Amino acid sequence: MEKYLEILKSDPVRYRENSVRLIEELIAESHIYDQSEVYYTYVYLDPTAEKGEYKYIGIDQIFEYPIFYVGKGVKYRFSVTQHTRKEGTLKNKILKIRRNNNEPIVIKLYDKISEYMAFIHEAFIIAAVGRRDLKLGTTTNLTDGGEGPSGKKGSNGRKGHKASDETKERMSVSGKALNRKITPEHKEKLKKSRQRAVHKIDPLTNDILETFESMHDAENKTGIHHGNICAVCVGTIPFAGGFKWELVDKTRPLNTMSLERRKQISEQFARKIRQIDIKTGKNIKVFDSLLVAQEETNIDARRISEVCYDQKESAGGFLWEYLDKPILNRRKHKYMRMIKDILKKPRIGVTVAKAVNKIDPNSGKIIKTYKTIDAAGLDNSIDSRKIGYILKTNSDKIVGGFIWKLSDKLILPIKLDYKKLILDILRTPVVGGNIVRYIHKIDPSDGKVIAIYSSNIKAANDNNIDSRRISQYLNTGKTYKGFKWITIYKEVLPIKPRPDYKKIIMDILKEPILGRTKPKNVNKINPDNDEIISTYSSIHKAATDNNISPRWLTEVLTDYPSKILKGFKWEIAKN
Repeated sequence: MEKYLEILKSDPVRYRENSVRLIEELIAESHIYDQSEVYYTYVYLDPTAEKGEYKYIGIDQIFEYPIFYVGKGVKYRFSVTQHTRKEGTLKNKILKIRRNNNEPIVIKLYDKISEYMAFIHEAFIIAAVGRRDLKLGTTTNLTDGGEGPSGKKGSNGRKGHKASDETKERMSVSGKALNRKITPEHKEKLKKSRQRAVHKIDPLTNDILETFESMHDAENKTGIHHGNICAVCVGTIPFAGGFKWELVDKTRPLNTMSLERRKQISEQFARKIRQIDIKTGKNIKVFDSLLVAQEETNIDARRISEVCYDQKESAGGFLWEYLDKPILNRRKHKYMRMIKDILKKPRIGVTVAKAVNKIDPNSGKIIKTYKTIDAAGLDNSIDSRKIGYILKTNSDKIVGGFIWKLSDKLILPIKLDYKKLILDILRTPVVGGNIVRYIHKIDPSDGKVIAIYSSNIKAANDNNIDSRRISQYLNTGKTYKGFKWITIYKEVLPIKPRPDYKKIIMDILKEPILGRTKPKNVNKINPDNDEIISTYSSIHKAATDNNISPRWLTEVLTDYPSKILKGFKWEIAKN
């Protein structure tokens, strides 16, 4: 360890008073640390950096990649996952490496050593490589090492250690600095330092109409939201409240994504957009992206986007649409939403229900079969939700002293398969053809098409890769997994003319449903003398007037006519 001190003291570049003092303290206080030789010192290498020979003073090993983290621990402390749970520079570095389809290289430099030796090696390596936050090297360590709780179970760590007077003084000064109270004058200075004065500008003459101390001040006096004012200053939108806005001090950029960066992102995923005359329907101009259209026409890109996605009729007095947008979109998607709403609503007789078997856990024999889960719960005084959960998970768990399984017997056969009919309608091609997208896998050496896929997912499955990566590299000219990926659009001719979706769906819904019968009268009976107290025109009417669930009342009427519900007997009235 004396060797480490000599190296640090003799090297003017790597010499740091803190590191030298830290190693000297560790050597002097080695007796208070755990002496079990179960510790190690490890490093992380960055595989995304340039490959070469990286040598560090005092370390005999030569590395292919630079060191970006140094640590000490026991057991699985070296695991990269351990360091991705807390936000910070190290986590960001690891995530950046993973985004490039790589993983940090872990090397144990010193293994099976005592705790204080692991601390000393850690402190020296950090000093030899240099900390990035101090602009001395590449490590993301935020301290000089030699600290932190021991990973070994039962270790006393620095228990019993007495700090020197010098250390106590430093702790006292730092503690007072952390606990100091901020005066109102200081708060006001901090507030003003973060404020950005803005000009309110006439959009026609470009004259400065008024100047405000901050964006919030402008919002309070004009009623225009400060977020929209900020967006104009950045360049995201052209106007806010009918005015242009500009920073008074342009030398200090706002802490937001710059317009140049927004353009880079939009160019990567840009879709060409067409401007159409709202009266004649003729094409006026084609723009490379939404932002380009906004810059040239002074129409908010968000409004243009809403028109392209059929959320608004027009923007700036024009129609807008994407060039690569399929022809079938507008009306078909309208009915798709309507169909989804229809399918969500429960309809009597539409779904197919399965019976529930009550099974003896000892013999495995079926004791009784119920038409529904509610009927099983009502007859056995068990919460039907518990039975439903057992059936859903297909568990053999005993509930109420019995095992519950779904029967193969169908209770409510249906006349029409609504879902199949509606999906068949939606699969019918629209008049004018569908624009279908194909993914071409291309050899970068000769430009030949190796394979054609109908979707990103199909291409990903066939090549055992992530579909999101294919989307990222589409039409960029870059290679992914050794190949280029290009999108080709082709028009598929229609098989038959577009059907009237609304008429067909309405006709389907008007069809009589199997099992739906004319409402029957229901008698409410006194259980003591079996006298009819009142008669209701339907089950729903009886349930509503007596504050009973219609489902429970139906179960009693059909399966348990003698059962008392809400203090009364119930029966279907005889005609």
